[in-house]
Amino acid sequence: GTEYYYLVRESLERGPAFLEVIMSDFVAQKIAEFKYLIIGPEPVLKYLLLKENEVRMVKLILLGKIWSIPKDRVRAQLREMYA
Repeated sequence: GTEYYYLVRESLERGPAFLEVIMSDFVAQKIAEFKYLIIGPEPVLKYLLLKENEVRMVKLILLGKIWSIPKDRVRAQLREMYA
C-alpha cells in the first residue's frame, strides 16, 4: 500500500469525522520533515500549511466561544504544528 493507506484504514475504523484529525496529524508529520530544508519549494509549502493551520485554529476558537464550548474541549482539538 501507499503511505496514505493507513489514513484511509484508520478513518474507516474510527468513522469519517476522525479523518480530519488523521489528516492534520499527517500534514504535521510532513511539515516536520521540511524542518531543515532551506532550498526548494518545501519552505514555501511549510509556510502555507502553517498559515492554513493558524486560520483553522482561530476558527475553532471563535466557534468555541460562539457556541460556549468548554475551553478544555476546544484546547483538546487544537493542533500544534510548530516544531
